[in-house]
Amino acid sequence: TIARSDIITVVSSDFCHWGKRFQYQPTSTDATIPIYEHIKSLDHEGMSAIELQEPGAFVKYIQASRNTVCGRHPIAVWMHALAASPPDK
Repeated sequence: TIARSDIITVVSSDFCHWGKRFQYQPTSTDATIPIYEHIKSLDHEGMSAIELQEPGAFVKYIQASRNTVCGRHPIAVWMHALAASPPDK
């Protein structure tokens, strides 16, 4: 089981890849919010979904935001593996 207190798992991501070459350029509906702040907000939403430790929440976030999270597949695999692991005793 990976859900043990003596196991540390690292899943790395730099989250959003923004720009034409990634075909992802969302901007805020509020024109006063700089792009970097909007991206930060999007990424924090994704991190909040991960913190819930519910794989479905992260999948819903990706589908709704269409964020190009680098590492989204390894993150999702880790979340599913963690959810399927019996709790640490």
